[in-house]
Amino acid sequence: FPELDVSTPTVGEKLNHKHNHYRQMLDNILAGYCLPEPYHLMRLRDVIDRFMSSLRDPSLPLLELQEVIASISGRIPLSVEKKIRKLMTLYERNITSVLAQFPSQQIASVIDSHAATLQKRADRDNFFLTTQGIVQLVQRYRNGIRGRMKTAVHELLRQYYEVESQFQLGHYDKCVTAIRDKHKDDMAAVTATIFSHNQVAKKNMLVTMLIDHLWSNEPGLTDELSTTLNELTSLNKSEHSRVALRARQVLIAAHQPAYE
Repeated sequence: FPELDVSTPTVGEKLNHKHNHYRQMLDNILAGYCLPEPYHLMRLRDVIDRFMSSLRDPSLPLLELQEVIASISGRIPLSVEKKIRKLMTLYERNITSVLAQFPSQQIASVIDSHAATLQKRADRDNFFLTTQGIVQLVQRYRNGIRGRMKTAVHELLRQYYEVESQFQLGHYDKCVTAIRDKHKDDMAAVTATIFSHNQVAKKNMLVTMLIDHLWSNEPGLTDELSTTLNELTSLNKSEHSRVALRARQVLIAAHQPAYE
């Protein structure tokens, strides 16, 4: 069992650490590690609101990048670090502007440009290995803060679907047998899947709340996530009906023309 940390992050904690904490709590719920009621429902709404709020905050990518840079400072050329820090400063200066865009492409260009000057393959490989954390971060934000939010929600919905889609074959025992056959050499995966499914009712709350939050606060994203939501509508067991119905309702509403 993972150690369940259900505490609220301290007020002085940085936003990126709070964000990671909320994401871990949601991942734990989807893995089946849920609080008993009435605590689960009370906690869930707050965690989803805080998680989505942290994703909207323009300072999140800056704080994440500052942490990565601090961990590799001195191991990358000073010229590269200076150029990246300059881009970070420019972004921080304009962070309150609605036009402010996290400089993902520019940071990636700094890394690629320096790599192109390295003659030895070993030097290039070492440089890319050292800057891997930066590259992964800028890829996460390559479509801006909104793109990062879309990816995060997609990952959570997929976690739910990947487990619950394995319980569509009819009787529960038949589903378990199919899961065991699929993971013959990995009983830990079998156990984790069954353990997660046992909390399907509480996971349903998470998914429906997440979809509702999207529809209320980011209606445009529901259209962009239509493929993921369509997968949820394909779940045909009664225990998934609440999620399938909510996904279908939101998809229909997203495609209705706006009133003039």
